[in-house]
Amino acid sequence: MNIAMLAVMCEQKKPYWDNITLKGQSLRKYFPQSYTPLQIEKIIYRLLDQWAAGQQKKAG
Repeated sequence: MNIAMLAVMCEQKKPYWDNITLKGQSLRKYFPQSYTPLQIEKIIYRLLDQWAAGQQKKAG
């Protein structure tokens, strides 16, 4: 077997979800124009934390 082929076959792949990208244009409709990208990011993570906590309550 060719060394290059072996290297490709043994290569560790990143999980597909490492490539998630949210477009600013799509998100802007949910936030006031005055919000900075950092403010938007913090709000999204806070909402995701709340959602995850709700999922845990449902499961347990």
